[in-house]
Amino acid sequence: MKLFFLSRPGVSLSLTILAIMVSACTQVTPPLRLGPNVAVDEIVNTKKLTLLTLNIAHGRKDSLNQILLPGTAILDNLGETAELLRKINADVVALQEADGPSAWSGNFDHVGYLADASGYSWYVRSDHVKGKVINYGTGLMSRVAFQEVISHDFPKSPPTLRKGFTLGQMEWQPDKNKPPLAIDILSVHLDFSRKSVRKQQISDILETLENRNHPVI
Repeated sequence: MKLFFLSRPGVSLSLTILAIMVSACTQVTPPLRLGPNVAVDEIVNTKKLTLLTLNIAHGRKDSLNQILLPGTAILDNLGETAELLRKINADVVALQEADGPSAWSGNFDHVGYLADASGYSWYVRSDHVKGKVINYGTGLMSRVAFQEVISHDFPKSPPTLRKGFTLGQMEWQPDKNKPPLAIDILSVHLDFSRKSVRKQQISDILETLENRNHPVI
């Protein structure tokens, strides 16, 4: 198994401004969305499973904040991301700070756009923060359909905004002479400000995984 970790640091607007902009957050169980590139089996039958995790920073790249950028700049930045995804050609991509249609980041689905532009057949997005202006969370893109998807919002943790995770269960068959393995793959975004909050969020993850008995990535 090969695993890539990619991230880009960024500077956010003040927590005060963000708190004003965000309306009430609700937990959403997302649908598994069918991308435009479906042409594969429901089982990954490669000996090596390649994964990539990437914080796409709302499409802002290294700018101060995405709300300061025109939609065309957001599209250009995500176009560069899609080029990277095509180059690495991972089986599964985990995304964080991944936006749904939001006034502050171009008013389009960033995960759906990346799936289309980089050739992924299936994708899912969890909106851990959802308001009239801001809508973002975690997501997964895959070359095969997930057998199960779980979206989880961590408890509110003011003054920082809500975080959460997306879980996708997939079938992987590295050995054609053995049955496929059910694997849980999670895209996780933890609170950046407090260790105590992160510990509670990790406890939430462990509670979800406790009775699933699958290998976890």
